[in-house]
Amino acid sequence: MSATAGKARSVLSMVALISTARLVLEPFDSICARALRARLEGDDEREAWVHLCQALAERPDMTSAWIVYRDGRALGAVAVMLVADTIGEIGFLVLRSERGQGYGREAVGAVVRHAFTHMGLHRLAGATPAADPAAAAVLERCGFQREGLMRGSYVDGGAHRDCWLHARLATDQELVLVQ
Repeated sequence: MSATAGKARSVLSMVALISTARLVLEPFDSICARALRARLEGDDEREAWVHLCQALAERPDMTSAWIVYRDGRALGAVAVMLVADTIGEIGFLVLRSERGQGYGREAVGAVVRHAFTHMGLHRLAGATPAADPAAAAVLERCGFQREGLMRGSYVDGGAHRDCWLHARLATDQELVLVQ
């Protein structure tokens, strides 16, 4: 393992509280998890939640996650999983009732800054369902570039679905959030 990878892994285990103008991102724990789980609405949100929990259970030393709060109300989650050396994958969930208010962009942008500044990552990639342009827009507003379509890359309701792959490098232009 390279020294850089060792740094990234050790930093992953030290998840910090992150604050933005409107949001507080608290490190994932059982209390935070219950607060968000209680507000899940629909199968798509439950499926995303299960996926996040599985990643944390399977690779807890390689995954950092935050529950997103506004005014004490859980409204989403963001996670970063280290996949190789200084390369990570980012995923996010914003509750349906909280969408359209810029919370996803604000939370993802804060975690992207944290990942590059404090976690030592060089690349972050994120995949969004091709049928969910709003999710792709969140990543693009956070400076991610669309790299391509991953055909049949995930299963949803028993059917293989396509995803857009997005990525951002630490060396890309400074993160300026687009409204």
